[in-house]
Amino acid sequence: MPYAFHLPVSDRLVILPDRWQDVTLQQADALSAGKDIYDYLAALCGVSPEHIMQWPASVLTPGQLECLAFLGQPMPELRTLSVPKYFALPGAGPDKWVSMAVPQDISSLSFGQSVDLAAVLTDTSLSAYQQHAKVLAIYFYPLYYRCAYDSDAIEAFVDICMQATLDEALPITAFFFAQYERIRQQHARQLKKIPLRPEERAAGLDKLVAEWDTVAVVDALSGGDKTRWPYFFRLSWAEVNVMIEYENHQAHVRYRLRQQQEKQRK
Repeated sequence: MPYAFHLPVSDRLVILPDRWQDVTLQQADALSAGKDIYDYLAALCGVSPEHIMQWPASVLTPGQLECLAFLGQPMPELRTLSVPKYFALPGAGPDKWVSMAVPQDISSLSFGQSVDLAAVLTDTSLSAYQQHAKVLAIYFYPLYYRCAYDSDAIEAFVDICMQATLDEALPITAFFFAQYERIRQQHARQLKKIPLRPEERAAGLDKLVAEWDTVAVVDALSGGDKTRWPYFFRLSWAEVNVMIEYENHQAHVRYRLRQQQEKQRK
């Protein structure tokens, strides 16, 4: 069973887990680089191996360390666990938690979230556990802070998401990955349906806008500020795709107009 004790000097309470499911992303990330018992204890306690070597012998006995036997066993396949309906992360104060409903439909993913998620999936500098934490941060930032997505503020929230346990973090991120890929392919198919001839592109765009029936798209196409990234980052992925396609259509019309004008001059 898990073993709880207070760290020497700081008196901070630490609970050593006795199974992989209760290990946090931060602990798992540190454990992956460990080589001996000092490294493993340091990873689970959040201190340095050198600090542990100075502990009195009475802090941890061999019997109490038996809870760490799971570290010698392969990690179970946690990504296939059921996705929880609710997900909690540490809040602003001690013993305070912020509970959030896990999104079952991520079709409302903002453009900013989709851009950051695509960057995370191709960032080779991140470890697997850091990648999981960043994916959680991208999806849950608006729910945790109850505000619009802010790409510039996401890194601080990643540290909070590193406190998520593996039995919750891995199935949630696996679900998000699958949903993201499905929506990405769906949007790619939608854009391919738009006719290539200029006179038909406008009709195709009108049809897409009508299907989404989004005020933000209509406002944007009729003169919204399309030069500010924050504006883009608050739109949905689908809305931005429509705007990009609309701009492509406008550019093509301008190009054809210039061609006609040049012919008239000749």
